[in-house]
Amino acid sequence: MFIALIFLFGLFFGSFLNVVINRLHTGEQFLKGRSHCPHCRHDLSSADLIPVISYLTLRGQCRYCHKHISPQYPLVEFATGIALAIAAAALGWGVPFLFAALATLFLVVLFVFDLKHHLILDVVSYPFAVLALIAGFLFGHTYLDILIGGVIGGGFFLAQILFSRGRWVGGGDAKLGIGMGFLLGWDGVLLALFLAYISGAIIGSILLLSRKATPRSAIPFGTFLTLATYIAMLWADPILLFYDHLV
Repeated sequence: MFIALIFLFGLFFGSFLNVVINRLHTGEQFLKGRSHCPHCRHDLSSADLIPVISYLTLRGQCRYCHKHISPQYPLVEFATGIALAIAAAALGWGVPFLFAALATLFLVVLFVFDLKHHLILDVVSYPFAVLALIAGFLFGHTYLDILIGGVIGGGFFLAQILFSRGRWVGGGDAKLGIGMGFLLGWDGVLLALFLAYISGAIIGSILLLSRKATPRSAIPFGTFLTLATYIAMLWADPILLFYDHLV
């Protein structure tokens, strides 16, 4: 019952995250003003804002101008609900779950915005780093774990920026890396970086083989970092323990 309720709440949080993602791009205030159609800008009623259901009943169209609405809306709503439900199942009810849920919301915004616009915004990554610093302590990491994690996460990308003169990664990756390190500690951030690069290499290879990308195509690496951070946040300990048994 608890997990089902978290999933339902997650759907509505996902609806809000869609507003945040879109208005961060347009420069609008996401805490003011009613939701509106991105095409005709008609204010949406409550019946238009039921997560997933409204999109399905309206067949992916605006009720007023009948133009196509991006599937981003139901996908983000559903993904947010699933992500929060999984976190609830993994952590149970408590303060650590609440901070993990908040971190998950930030990660969803970072994931989708980077996927769409190939950009990790400071206005999102800075608050995420502050939240991650607090959450790191609640997850049981020591001060030294968190400090070293932040240095590894940020320093890893900073070194690449300096070595490649900004051709490989951007400053947004370094700032996100600091937050990752705060949240996960030094061992968790190493795991997250490993998962991100492995998954990025696999997806990149698939895109190259299917000719949907070229060696010069820009890949939004923040999407892999955020997903890897979510996985490490919930399951770093069992994954690292499994690795220790293997070696």
